[in-house]
Amino acid sequence: MGQGLTASTSPPATAPSPQIGVPFDWSGEYLRRRSLPEANEEQRFVKYQQLSSLYQNFLHFAVTYGKIIISERYIEKKYKTIKPLADSHSGVAGGEKYQYLGIFFKFACDNRGLHGDDHYAAKVGGHELKSAMRFANIRELNVPLMALIDYRGFRLVAMSWVPAQGERSIAYGSCDPRKSVVHRDDADLARIIEGAARAMHLKPHVCGSARKQVLAMPVDFEAHRVLDSQGHKHFYGLDFARVFPPACDTATPFDPLPNTYLVRLLRPEFVRVYPKPLCSDAFSKFTCPNHKDRVRREMAEEHDNEIDEATEFLTGEVVPRFAERLVKLPPEKRASFPLIMLLHEAGINCRYLGLLCGHVANRKDAYWSTVLLIEMVARVIKTDLRTLLRRKIHELRHPGECAYRDAV
Repeated sequence: MGQGLTASTSPPATAPSPQIGVPFDWSGEYLRRRSLPEANEEQRFVKYQQLSSLYQNFLHFAVTYGKIIISERYIEKKYKTIKPLADSHSGVAGGEKYQYLGIFFKFACDNRGLHGDDHYAAKVGGHELKSAMRFANIRELNVPLMALIDYRGFRLVAMSWVPAQGERSIAYGSCDPRKSVVHRDDADLARIIEGAARAMHLKPHVCGSARKQVLAMPVDFEAHRVLDSQGHKHFYGLDFARVFPPACDTATPFDPLPNTYLVRLLRPEFVRVYPKPLCSDAFSKFTCPNHKDRVRREMAEEHDNEIDEATEFLTGEVVPRFAERLVKLPPEKRASFPLIMLLHEAGINCRYLGLLCGHVANRKDAYWSTVLLIEMVARVIKTDLRTLLRRKIHELRHPGECAYRDAV
């Protein structure tokens, strides 16, 4: 299975079968390698070489089998090489789930009409990886290995399987927010999660109706407490897609969405430096905006109003300030200016490129007006190509290659 990899010797969560593949404990192996000593330069070299090797192997298998899953998107289930898991394993917003070779795949598709279309569902998959990266340096919380597979217009989120057991192991957040069952059951885990939330500048808020809890993360974020064979406690984080707060949808009125709080989020860089902490569950039903308790309704309204103010600050202050920075840049530095990277570092989403272009145009800067226009057109072409490929898969319903190359 690649250098340094062996199949798991511990009993897998699901019995081995042709549809699940050889059970390999990626998360356990990652935990072992991450715990290697790094007291000197030689130890650090060995440790990070092993971590890099593990991730490269994970990525190889995730891409290999992810492409198969995507190419067979519209093939009848009985003919699929890797079959989707039963509905009992599927959440509402995560799309179809698959498991193979110890890798858990989530299909980022809008099969329940929550996001608007598959294009926006893919963005939610991107949020999952972007937010999970913010937890990577928290040693007390184990985060699965993760990768995005973009192929033929679709996106899969691939992550290493973790030994979570649903309601039996969850200790923070909720496995099913629709049932209003919210957990904050372990003081050590709460300390870890809430410390991370403070570093990200997220606002604690009341969640749940049947069982009220104060959480610092979105209610559908999950943190699980798992005991190993020696009785040692390990914590695992899951479902990171909504960690960061949503933006106010009135900032993009030209493209309304049914559940914008799932798709259009504020960037971590902006949230971290904004003067007030912001609520991840704003504009959702999880803050109970229609609760019979007036105080709960007022709290939900306050969360929403703070997001309105933050979005107004982003579009009215941060974007014009960045435009001014572009205009003042000396001509000899413009060609090498990493526009998108620094746009993100300033906390500005790419969906505000049009707004930024307008501010630059108002300052009569032809160079940046042209560059921004080219960037926007390129992104539109990319989106249209992905839409074309998704339609082609639906039309052809077979995993061949040539027809898709011809379409592009």
